[in-house]
Amino acid sequence: MNRSLRKAVVLVAVVSAATVATSVRPPVAQAAPVVIAGCAGDTAAVRVTVDDGLLAGGAIVPIHDNTAGVTYPAPTDKAMSSPVCGAQRLADGSLRREWLYCTDPVLNTCATAPLVRKGDSATGIARLTAVDRARLAWVLDTEIHNDTQTTRVRGQRLVWCVTEHRAAGAPAPNYYNDGVNDQPLACPAWGAVDPALKMTVSLALTGPSAPVAVAQPAQFVLTTDASPITLTSTGISTMALCPGTSGASLAGGVLTIVAPDKNVPVRLCATRTSAGTGSMRAVVAQRTGRTLEFWQRAVGAEFCQGMLSSETLSTTAAAADAQAVFAADGPTPTTTIAAVTTTAAVTPTTTPTIPPTTVAIDGNVSSTAPVVLDTAAVTLPRTGARTGDDNAYWALVLLLAGVMLVALGRRPSRR
Repeated sequence: MNRSLRKAVVLVAVVSAATVATSVRPPVAQAAPVVIAGCAGDTAAVRVTVDDGLLAGGAIVPIHDNTAGVTYPAPTDKAMSSPVCGAQRLADGSLRREWLYCTDPVLNTCATAPLVRKGDSATGIARLTAVDRARLAWVLDTEIHNDTQTTRVRGQRLVWCVTEHRAAGAPAPNYYNDGVNDQPLACPAWGAVDPALKMTVSLALTGPSAPVAVAQPAQFVLTTDASPITLTSTGISTMALCPGTSGASLAGGVLTIVAPDKNVPVRLCATRTSAGTGSMRAVVAQRTGRTLEFWQRAVGAEFCQGMLSSETLSTTAAAADAQAVFAADGPTPTTTIAAVTTTAAVTPTTTPTIPPTTVAIDGNVSSTAPVVLDTAAVTLPRTGARTGDDNAYWALVLLLAGVMLVALGRRPSRR
C-alpha cells in the first residue's frame, strides 16, 4: 500500500477510536435553573434563580438574607445578614424554605455555598451544653417570629442570648450596633424557663423476639417521653395500634401520644404478606435540645458558624429501629388486628402540619403548637444528559473499516 495512503488509514482509525471513547462516556447531567421564592413573611415576593444541582443530597441553599437585599450567591462570606433564608428540596421534589439563625455573632454566615447537615461538628456547636440546647429549642418554639425583619432581628438576638451565655435579664447581644435594630431587649428570665425545659428525650423500640407467621400481627413496643413520633417501615404491609392501646393515635405515619411517659409502652401491630423481615423506625418529631439541626458549608468553614434550623429536625439524634421476622411456619400469636393500609410517613405535597400535642414535663402540662412547614410544590426541570449513541455507532463503523484497510495494506505485494 502507498505510504501516504497507509498513514491516512491509520489516522482515520485513531480518530474513530477517539470518537468512540468520547461518545460512550457516562452521561453528564446538565444543570438546569430553578426559580425559588423567598421565605414566608415580608420576603415571600423575592425570586432567586439557582442551578438545581445545588439542591442535591438534601443541601440547603442560602437564597437570601434577612433583608432580602443580598441573594445567592453572596459576594463574600460575611455579606449576608442573619438570619438567612435557605431552600431545600424534599423527597417529593417540592421545595421547603426556612430561616436559619446564626449561632455566633462574630463568625461569618458563609452563604457563598450550599449548606450541609453538620450537627455537632459545625463550628462552635460542640460547646453548647444540654441546657443551652434546651433553651434554644424553647426560644424557637416560643420567641421566634419570622413575619418581618424587625421580628427576625429580635429572634436572632434572643438566640445569641443562649449561645453567648447571657444571664437572665441581661441586655441581649446587639445586632448592628445601631439605634434601629438594637432596641432595648432583655434576655429571657431563665429561672422561670428552665424548670419546664425538656432536657433529654427517651426513645426505645423493640420487635418480637421470635418469628411470627406470615399475615399475622407482629408486636412492636415503643417507649418514649416525647410526642409526636414519626414512624416509617420497610417490608411491612400493614401497621396499626394494637387492640387495647389508649391515649395514642396513628395517622399518616405520625404517632401522637397524649401524655408520653417512658414507663407506659405504646404497642404497634404490623403484618407482612410474605416470608421475610419487616423493619420499623421511630424518630422524635418534637423540637428538643436533641433534635436541633445545625448546618454549615462543607469545606472552608474555618471562619463560618453553624446555622440553626428553625424548622428542620435531626433525623438521627433521637431515633430507634427494630425488626420482626415473618416465617411461613412461624407461630400464630393470639392478638389479632383488622387489616389496615400501611401508613408510612410520606412527605406531603401540601403544607404539612405536625399535630398539636399536650406533653407532661416534670409534672407541668404544656401545649406544643403545631409546627407548619413552609413548602412550595414546584416542578423541577429535567436535567439533560448527552449519551452520544448515534455517534458511537458510526465511529465504530469507521474504526472497523480503518482496521481492515491497515490489515490489507500490510499484505506483501505481488511482482
